[in-house]
Amino acid sequence: AKILSSPEDVKASIAQVNFGFFFAPHFHRAMKNVARTRKELGIRTLFNLLGPLSNPAFVNYQIMGVYDDSLTRPLAEVLMNLGLKGAMVLHGHGGLDELSLSGPNHIAFLKNGEIREFYLSPEDVGLKRAPLSSLLAYSPQENAKIALEIVNGKERGPKRDVVALNAGAAFLVTGTVKNFSDGVQFALQVIDKGLAADTLYRIVKFTNSIGEAA
Repeated sequence: AKILSSPEDVKASIAQVNFGFFFAPHFHRAMKNVARTRKELGIRTLFNLLGPLSNPAFVNYQIMGVYDDSLTRPLAEVLMNLGLKGAMVLHGHGGLDELSLSGPNHIAFLKNGEIREFYLSPEDVGLKRAPLSSLLAYSPQENAKIALEIVNGKERGPKRDVVALNAGAAFLVTGTVKNFSDGVQFALQVIDKGLAADTLYRIVKFTNSIGEAA
């Protein structure tokens, strides 16, 4: 796949394949001005939070992962004040900024102008616990291989499960499903029916026709 460098191209991608990737250095001009300083500092700063909060796409729904458990509720309140229809701010077990299979995940869920906080474990949605070590990959090439194995139905273990868990969150936030368990099952069905693979290959074909080399 290739990176699209103009808003028009990303808009066309969304229209054609229901997916658009906004590469931050191309689209997030405000954050681009501090990119060099962030790189030189080499540590987490306020800008790690400001980037997702100042999303230039002005979305109605958003999922935001945070590195500190104490940030989930405050940032959900910020997203509510920004006028989002639905959002989820989460801190994964083991210190992840995404949902984890290794234990309970702390979630602040914004819906209908209200924020609900809860903890979600993999068992709550029909998945098995798995250590972080079961998800490790050691190169971009290995990550790409794993991604293809997941969408093509060859990977049936924790790597597939963690994708379904995080995708399930997106389906819940957008109102596609009514609860987290249904979201996870919906994600697994999308994979098993080959719809995820079909979308991935259409993304590659479309972006290769107009984009820059990734």
